[in-house]
Amino acid sequence: MNGEIGEWLKQFPLPAGPAPPSGELSDWAGLLGYELDETQRAILDPQIRRGILNCCRKWGKSTMIALKAAHFAATTPGATVLVVAPSARQSEELLGIASNILRKLEVPATFSKERVSLDNQARILALPNQPVTIRGYSAQLLVVDEAAYLPEEIWDAVFPMLNAAPGGGWLWLMSTPSQPVGFFHRLWESRANNWSRWKVTAYDCPRISADMIEEAKSTFAPDKFAREYLCEFAQPPTAAFPETVVRACVDPTLPDFFTTPLKHTLPAAPVAARPHTYMGNDLGQDQDRSAMAMVEFTMEPTGTIDPATRAPFFRCGLALRHLESPELGTPYPEVMERVFHLARHPRVQGRCTVVVDANGPGGPMVDFYRRLPKECAFVALKTTSGEEAKFVKGTWYVPKAMLLDRLDFVLRTKKLRIGPGPMTEALIRELTLLEREVRSSGYVAFSTPSAKVHDDLVMALAMAVWLAWETHKKYLEAPGSIALVSNSGVMEGGPHHPLVGPNLRLPGPRFTDRYRDEDRY
Repeated sequence: MNGEIGEWLKQFPLPAGPAPPSGELSDWAGLLGYELDETQRAILDPQIRRGILNCCRKWGKSTMIALKAAHFAATTPGATVLVVAPSARQSEELLGIASNILRKLEVPATFSKERVSLDNQARILALPNQPVTIRGYSAQLLVVDEAAYLPEEIWDAVFPMLNAAPGGGWLWLMSTPSQPVGFFHRLWESRANNWSRWKVTAYDCPRISADMIEEAKSTFAPDKFAREYLCEFAQPPTAAFPETVVRACVDPTLPDFFTTPLKHTLPAAPVAARPHTYMGNDLGQDQDRSAMAMVEFTMEPTGTIDPATRAPFFRCGLALRHLESPELGTPYPEVMERVFHLARHPRVQGRCTVVVDANGPGGPMVDFYRRLPKECAFVALKTTSGEEAKFVKGTWYVPKAMLLDRLDFVLRTKKLRIGPGPMTEALIRELTLLEREVRSSGYVAFSTPSAKVHDDLVMALAMAVWLAWETHKKYLEAPGSIALVSNSGVMEGGPHHPLVGPNLRLPGPRFTDRYRDEDRY
């Protein structure tokens, strides 16, 4: 019956709707009455496949990108245009602008809050900001609004949607800058020549008066004014770790423990100078993720010798050789088994000390961690608000400020090298977003700007760095290189280092009492 009705209806074809306007994007802008400045005209070039807009608010970036999305959908039959933003409301707002453009130009389409379906089978979709439910689409044009505030996991989920698009599709990122972290900042600072970049400050926008800018300057904190009006990736003055300091410690030549051949693990050094590894394990489950950071104490030969003793010089330091974070909600037994697996790995077996967070849920887990293999030492650590580190009944009580201050020191002095692993950017984000506040009582508090920003990787790293520093303090405090007088003895913190009391040092290789700087010879 339905088929018969359909054949009958074909005798009465519906009148054709208005055809989409032809022409370039600039022609559409003229039909809509837009008065474009030089930068806006450049952005509308359809040949640009990768574009980044770093601009102040009210310049018109949403309107320009919505115009590109509408034009692309109307002139590319069957195309899929995806709009992504930090919240569903923001992506729907940009979709609404594109919908209004299509309506004004009488482009045949059906409209809803979350999608626009054109008669040429093209569509524009506003996606939610959930990394799981956002998956499953393929796109020819991807638009990311307020990209500086989009979580990294959303970016990781949406970028592959362009994989199958001819020529890699079209990708546009636009935002007012945030702090110097995340993929938007990373791509803005990169020198990749396949991206076109525009920076538009409030002084470049004719719609923002000079009086308004001056009022904002006297109203906002300097860092906020720099971000909102000068389009700079500025950190607040309360930032605990300056971004430039952290990135200066990233060593692209430093291999990860578990992604390189075993022969690259140990430097050519005497047995007594073999590196020792400290694994910090911060525990979390429902609200926070667990994290494991493996920091190696290294003594790398410099190739020179002490002319007085003929002993070789070594340069001491720390290296973050592995970093990982299980998925949120991973059961503690699985986290513990992963720690056991890492501690038993041939690269570190017999020379690894695990320091585990004993706060909150970590307390009951301490007894289980004591089952670690005998060749791996174990330390329980609780963070406090005090001023001194204490060892009480088998557990270290260390002020959180002390842990983070030690981490800050090794970063500023470049005693710590960070490898370019898959979690490095997440670590840098946590470090640069962490804020330090000195309260009226003199107590130093550390916090993150929102509940969505965590410090799990930072704390795992800080615990490992603190223990490594306290164990090898004499050598790490040396201003230059040190000369190894004897190759005998057991490296401090080695496999038989029990850490059962406040004295963290064991007899190790003997060094000259007076440090020698090889540069003076």
